[in-house]
Parts: sequence; C-alpha cells; structure tokens
Amino acid sequence: MELERYTQRRWDSVLHYLVGSTSEGGEDVEDPPEAVVHFLERTGLMQEDPEWRRGGKAPLVITSRGYEFMLLDVHVQVWQFVLQYLKSLLVSFKNKKKAQGIQSEALLSCRRGISSRCIKQGC
Repeated sequence: MELERYTQRRWDSVLHYLVGSTSEGGEDVEDPPEAVVHFLERTGLMQEDPEWRRGGKAPLVITSRGYEFMLLDVHVQVWQFVLQYLKSLLVSFKNKKKAQGIQSEALLSCRRGISSRCIKQGC
C-alpha cells in the first residue's frame, strides 16, 4: 500500500508540473526529477514559453499535445509515458551503435593506412 501511495504522489507531481500547478489541496507538490522534466520537453508535452520576453531561459509550458495527454485515463498516460521512454532508449542505443560503427570504421581505415605504410617502409 505504501508503494502505491508513493507512485501516486510521484505521478501526481509529473501531472502537476505539466499543468504548472505547485500545490494540491494546500500542500506543496514536489517537482519531478530533472530527467522527467527534460523528457516532458523532448516528447512534446511541454515547450519553452513562446511568449517569454524577460531574458534568460524561458519557463516550460504545456503544449496542445500535453493537454491531450492530460485528458487520457491515468493507465493510458502511464503506458504512453513508458512507451515514449522505451522509444527514446532505442533511439539512443541506435545512435550509440551508429557512432561506434563510425569510430570502428575510422580506426580500421587508420590501421589499414598505417599497415600499408609499414609494409612499404619495412616496419
């Protein structure tokens, strides 16, 4: 039961942050972790305030996609969140593999060049 209350509080903190609310029933709501905030922005649920004119970094505001997300059943919200997270992991993994492939190809090319010079020069 304690785990259920904890997860509900954490999820509520995400939803409150999304709509810009800082309290619930007179109690302050804890902001979600920075990684979650970044994730909300990356998935298009939030964006920097386009009307911000004060200089410095603009605060995040909910997008129309974020409003649509808020109207979904909580179970659908959680599953969409999980699926978006898994997609971001997959993209990150593919980018790492691609970068490793490029690095490996560059190393192989360099090694071939050094080997051919050594053969020519009798190393």
